[in-house]
Amino acid sequence: MSPKFNKGRLYNTAVQYVERQNLNITCIILHDVDLLPENDGNFYTCERTHIKHTTSRVLPLNTTRGYIRYYEFLIGGVLLLSPDMYRTLNGFSNLYWGWGGEDDDLALRLIEKRMCVVRPSYEMAIYVGMY
Repeated sequence: MSPKFNKGRLYNTAVQYVERQNLNITCIILHDVDLLPENDGNFYTCERTHIKHTTSRVLPLNTTRGYIRYYEFLIGGVLLLSPDMYRTLNGFSNLYWGWGGEDDDLALRLIEKRMCVVRPSYEMAIYVGMY
């Protein structure tokens, strides 16, 4: 049995810490540790008015199935947003332990707040999944 962790709580704690440092951070990049970008044109820059999700397709390591596009609703993987957007969403839920759930919970709050998500082109937003 693998140890449980809480990704939402980790992200929330990190964002709170950075904000307390008064560093004038304008872009928060939330990046799953097990994803490696494949296209250098997939720029890690925040959009001014929308949240940006850069993980459209993932090629799982040690597979012959090719790239996987999980589902349209997905915002997990790599997400870029301003601190104000993060506050508007009230960050991630602290209730999800282990793998999964926290990203979908955040996506539902995005919909509730009527916040838009932009994505790079399908060909550009590709990653290798180290899982």
